[in-house]
Amino acid sequence: MDSSSLPAMQSQPGSLPDCPAEMLRAIFESVSRADLQSLCLTCRAIRPHAEALLYSRVDLVWLDEIPPILLLLRTILARPDLAKHVKTVDLSGDLTQTVPRFTHYSALPRLQVSPAELGRPIAFVEALGLPAGSKWVEELRSGAMDAFVAVFLSQLCNVQTLAISGNFSRHVYFVGEVFRSALCGSRAHGLPSFEYLRQVSIRKLKDPDENGNGQTRNTESLIPLFYLPGVEDMTLAFDNPLSKSRNDFAPLEWPGPERPVPSRLKTLNLTLVREPYLGQLLSVTTEIESLTWEWYYEEDSQDNVIKPVVDLDHVINALSHMRASLKCLTISALTGRKGFAIEEPPIEVTGSLQALSEFTALRRLQIPLPFLAASLSPHRARPLASSLPRNLENLIIKTDFPDQSDIGALWDTGEYEWTGLTLVRALRLWLRDLKNSTPYLRGFHLIVSGPNYLEWASEMADEVVQLGNEAGIHTQITLDGYHS
Repeated sequence: MDSSSLPAMQSQPGSLPDCPAEMLRAIFESVSRADLQSLCLTCRAIRPHAEALLYSRVDLVWLDEIPPILLLLRTILARPDLAKHVKTVDLSGDLTQTVPRFTHYSALPRLQVSPAELGRPIAFVEALGLPAGSKWVEELRSGAMDAFVAVFLSQLCNVQTLAISGNFSRHVYFVGEVFRSALCGSRAHGLPSFEYLRQVSIRKLKDPDENGNGQTRNTESLIPLFYLPGVEDMTLAFDNPLSKSRNDFAPLEWPGPERPVPSRLKTLNLTLVREPYLGQLLSVTTEIESLTWEWYYEEDSQDNVIKPVVDLDHVINALSHMRASLKCLTISALTGRKGFAIEEPPIEVTGSLQALSEFTALRRLQIPLPFLAASLSPHRARPLASSLPRNLENLIIKTDFPDQSDIGALWDTGEYEWTGLTLVRALRLWLRDLKNSTPYLRGFHLIVSGPNYLEWASEMADEVVQLGNEAGIHTQITLDGYHS
């Protein structure tokens, strides 16, 4: 066959550097980070493509050794173009898991830094001209991790996901100052706008600070995050503000000239924050579709807000800001013992969530039994159906709230305690009238744990499952991790 009659062959790249950028990116996505680093050092032609992937994600894990943030920061400050590649930042690690005798009361180790290493970070901070600049420089010189993390975040104009937990989350003052100055002021400081930041997670431990003064208050550092222009998903361990007096209530003070309007925020997970401040936070998040909130009480932190009372009226008022949008609601409850106490602290439940029945958009609900029944004991409980939205499709009830038996004349009769039998009675009344209260319910999951799970006989679980089946819903019972 005459070669002239063959179709023209497309020219093929002669070597890897000759490949199109899209092809190189596809190839390098399956290459390990160590190999990407080697490619950056060995081939100048493909170095820009390898660097884009190498720096797209930054993971620092702080365990028995301090992570190399100084090396990272030195590289980023020397080559600002690399910071543009960073899309995901994950800072994690817990020294209590790796260092013997290290506790959450222990002071975090500080970085050992030389004056030469501090030159560029200090020059950057001083050029910003922030009110907290001198304090920031002082903490850089002392080797405080928070100060260096804040300088690093200040370089990231394209970051999309930020997660801070463990050791890194114990002190976030300067991280908060970066977001406050970037989002709540005139933005004349040269900081990024964080317009691409979609997911933020700052998960703080529930342990006292190293001075034993209860929770390290991070309120002022976290509320600027609600001003993020494109945030869609936030997880925050949000402390309650520390009042000048333990008997005062200190309302939230929004740092911007106006309240934030996070209209793109659809998923919000909050822990530590108590009822009064929950309402203030949710008053600006009226487009939330999924909310997870953990009620928390610890005796060591007790004040006018952090007290052993679940105020359900405050809770429902807070949730009412999202009545039209909320589709998924998860509430849990946790208490912390004081010192070496064995018993859980006594808790009181007041008010009710009856207005939750008006949340027509709500489809999935997970909630502790005392919150739903508005009582820690059955003789005061409201009917379960009274607080359930009519359009609910999935319900999960948990019984693992700390055992809070009332003390009274009927103590020995068990009338003042939730037991397997009293819970079955409450469920029986609801399930037999299910079609009138929650006609669209498709699934029900009861999680029984804590000290009373042993009281559940197999016939009790069988009855609840049978009642659910008769009502036409999938019913599941979990007894301390075992399914039946």
